[in-house]
Amino acid sequence: MKQKLLILSLLFLPLLTYGQRGYYSTDSTTYSGIKLKDGGSISNAKYCKVDKDDKITVYSPYEVSEYGFNNGRVFIAKEIQTPDSTQKVFLERLHKGKVTLYYYKGRGFHSYYIEKDSTLFIEVPRRNSHNEHYSQQLLKILSDCPIIDDACSHVTYSPHSMTRLLERYDNCELKPFPHFRYGFLIGYEFMKLIPLDSQNEYLEYFNFSYDGSFSIV
Repeated sequence: MKQKLLILSLLFLPLLTYGQRGYYSTDSTTYSGIKLKDGGSISNAKYCKVDKDDKITVYSPYEVSEYGFNNGRVFIAKEIQTPDSTQKVFLERLHKGKVTLYYYKGRGFHSYYIEKDSTLFIEVPRRNSHNEHYSQQLLKILSDCPIIDDACSHVTYSPHSMTRLLERYDNCELKPFPHFRYGFLIGYEFMKLIPLDSQNEYLEYFNFSYDGSFSIV
């Protein structure tokens, strides 16, 4: 039975990774129920690949405004500034709410973008041109909900953590934000023997003075 399941997995896995049903939109038309090729983060940021009758048609962000897979992953065409130039790419939409969070991954470069109130579209790099850490940038962008300031200081530069932060912002929730804490504590401990029977003749052989030692945790 296990061998049959393994064979079926090997047969269907390439099909699942190669093509998924989804949609794509131009400025005037949306095409649904089509087969899209998922080429991975870097390829998906460059092209929308449509598989029709085993023939792949490639569309650029200048031809397609949006496309998405049935698993919920959506890519929106936006113009951004990369290390090389200003260009139009497909940004993966990670979160849509009071603010929208996008993610871009290119060769040797990845970053996040936030869209707010349909008027602000801004990149959130690890450090911006003013040498501000991304947590400081987020504090400014999300300043209208000050109770998540602590969450901004603990968010990591990862899709899951950034998405969770904006979910908290949507509801302006005051609750602990999951994060790792690491370090060590140094202390000094004192110990002393206390006799239970002060009349015992053998007690003179014991040392009842304080004994100290360092403790590291």
